[in-house]
Amino acid sequence: SPRRWPAVRDDLAERCADQERGELVLAEAAERLDVGPGVIRRMINSGLLPARQVCKGAPWIIREEALERQEIADALSRKRPLTPNRDQTKLKFSMT
Repeated sequence: SPRRWPAVRDDLAERCADQERGELVLAEAAERLDVGPGVIRRMINSGLLPARQVCKGAPWIIREEALERQEIADALSRKRPLTPNRDQTKLKFSMT
């Protein structure tokens, strides 16, 4: 049976990242920092976390030492607001 794309992509990711050279793929970086992959992706897209792709659609490769940067720890310690509008208040529901 033909292989599904996620399985092929995961195999490619394992071949691209060289753990002996201290390289991780996005999912491994997320696991190390105990966050979801979306958090890592946002840090990459914002330029906070350096990463590379061989080509568009290829797995992101992240140097292990990049996860230890102070900027990463600072970003993870801040709570991201639910909305950019600081004046917006939370809705309170009551069951009365």
